[in-house]
Amino acid sequence: MLVSTAEFALKSQPVRQQLVRLLKRHIRFNLKRIGQDRYRITSTGGFIVADVPGDTASVAGILARILGVSHADACERVAPVLDEIVECSARVAVREIKQGETFAVRARSFEPSRLRGKEIEIKAGSEILSRLPIGVRVNLTSPDHTVRVFHGAKDAYVSGLRYDGPGGLPVGSQGKLLGLATDSLLSPLSFYLMMKRGAMVWPVIPNFRPLLGETEGEAVIESLRALTPFVPRKEYPAYMIELDEDASRVLDAVDEPLQRILSTRLALWAITCIPRNRGTLGLVTADLLGHAGMETLRDLRLVDEIAKFPVYRPLLTLDEDSVSRQLAELGLQRLTGKQTARQISPSLSDASVMNLRELERRVHAEQIAQRIGANATRISIQTLGS
Repeated sequence: MLVSTAEFALKSQPVRQQLVRLLKRHIRFNLKRIGQDRYRITSTGGFIVADVPGDTASVAGILARILGVSHADACERVAPVLDEIVECSARVAVREIKQGETFAVRARSFEPSRLRGKEIEIKAGSEILSRLPIGVRVNLTSPDHTVRVFHGAKDAYVSGLRYDGPGGLPVGSQGKLLGLATDSLLSPLSFYLMMKRGAMVWPVIPNFRPLLGETEGEAVIESLRALTPFVPRKEYPAYMIELDEDASRVLDAVDEPLQRILSTRLALWAITCIPRNRGTLGLVTADLLGHAGMETLRDLRLVDEIAKFPVYRPLLTLDEDSVSRQLAELGLQRLTGKQTARQISPSLSDASVMNLRELERRVHAEQIAQRIGANATRISIQTLGS
């Protein structure tokens, strides 16, 4: 398989080398996860080359899901000799192209080579047409199939299958974040978007009724499993924080419009005391204006004013169509009208905000929340092979 990493080319050489090393480690982990213990991983001409025995097509499809991979091609390796390349290209085409479909041959060199790409394309295309039934045509603009030839000084690779990947950067290359998991669809999506930018996100599930309701906790845990293919670790842990009696009394003392904001503030205080907090660079939330009680920038400000680390909101400016498309990429169901319906609540008055802060000061809400965080329960989202 040839694994391409388009975004890495934009980085300086030291950074690019570091990202490639990390991506190779993730490729090894994923090969071991599917039971492949005989493999060889090298680099050539801007590609990562993964040699494995058996069905390379299915393995390429798995490697293409790794964050940082632009695409993965399932290839056959041949000598960089024109006749061998043409023969292999025809063999691959006969296997992949069906009656009535169109194709194109694309050749590119990944290092200095005596071969010319245009000559490969013409001769391979002619040979393919001679072997396939009448009705198969060349289409250079939008073919049904593309036979790709990558050639260098010592090796050439012929591919009839390409799997597009998510792109981005390898998970963990930009540090680690905590993720406030309060929604069974939006929270995994917000974590995924930050993971695509290289952050490792560790979920924290605040099992508070104003945030999760009575049964949403299990749904959140289940939906977080959609992230496990992107986590290059044997175990993907999360932390569950729950209200104690003191915290429940504090929440009961405020009106319903304020309960979600107060719950979020308690969660942010609590997060600072869970073990996984050490070394984290910030917090990811699934805040989306007009959804689940977050109606205005002022609501967000009431949360941010007590945060002791940066808060990242990758969904904040997305519209419903964009969110639905991203959910489909992650493999979660699309949002329904009910799920995206705006839940408009009355604007908070200055008096309500002052009363909220006064109540928190009077009952020592920060200390209560820190006690909740210290008693957080560690749970496993999924383990290797499960």
